[in-house]
Amino acid sequence: MDPILEIFLERLDQIRREHQEGIADGSAPDFHTYRFLCGVLHGLNLARRDLKEIVSQVEES
Repeated sequence: MDPILEIFLERLDQIRREHQEGIADGSAPDFHTYRFLCGVLHGLNLARRDLKEIVSQVEES
C-alpha cells in the first residue's frame, strides 16, 4: 500500500480512537454532542472502509 494512504488510514484511526474515548469516558456534556460524536465516528468508519475497498480494487487491477 502507498505510504501516504497508510499514513492517512493511521490518522483516521487516531481520530476515531480519540472520539471513541470521548464517548466512553462520558465527556459529551449533552445528548446532542453525544449524537454528533456518534455521527463523526460513523463517518470515519465509512471513510476508512471505502478507502480500503478502493485501495484493494486498485491493487487487484
